[in-house]
Amino acid sequence: NEKIIKNNVDILLDNIGAGRIKVGEGSAVDIGELIAKEIDDTAAQLKNLGKEAYDKANKMAPTFLSGPGVLGLAQSLKQNATNFMQGSRPVRIDASRLERMPIVQNNIKYLNRIIKIYSSPKARGVDFRAVEDFRVRLNNDIKAAVPESTEELVLRQMKRGLDDYMNEAVENGLLFGDDEAVNLIKKARRSYRTYKEFQGGTGPSKNQMPKIIKGDKSALEVVSII
Repeated sequence: NEKIIKNNVDILLDNIGAGRIKVGEGSAVDIGELIAKEIDDTAAQLKNLGKEAYDKANKMAPTFLSGPGVLGLAQSLKQNATNFMQGSRPVRIDASRLERMPIVQNNIKYLNRIIKIYSSPKARGVDFRAVEDFRVRLNNDIKAAVPESTEELVLRQMKRGLDDYMNEAVENGLLFGDDEAVNLIKKARRSYRTYKEFQGGTGPSKNQMPKIIKGDKSALEVVSII
């Protein structure tokens, strides 16, 4: 997926080099803005590819996250909820802090129930759509929290933790069911992951997008950043 973005930017640079797109001196067009827009547009395409893959998978036979996968996810999210990273500094969310964060508290109670159920070796897998439903729940909780509050930040950390865990679960074979549906979900997760990386400035573009958008880099420097 990163290759898709690089290929699209390469096409743009070829057009600039051939004079089909005018930039720089004597032109109102800035190369940094053009490339940033190309990356943004391509990232949006990846988001749509991910959504299309999920939609197709949801119409097929159910796909399941294994029992150990469910247990690992619940434990990971509880860890995210009770050990908040404020910048590079870990902050322990103790009982007194939790009393001031009712939304997070409700999520921890739910996760505790899941942990209790799935600690049994007899626990069966759960329909993958239930995981997606929990993602929707977290999104709604984030919107309901006071903006920029510690509670909102903790909920956002939980959602990032959910995404990271599911990326690993999909790649590490914790998903099972119809092969085609599993492969579609893998495709969706990879597309979403790349979309988030390029939108948020992580992965290959970490700390680089501002340099491109600022527009003070030469074409060669921009290519090396990408």
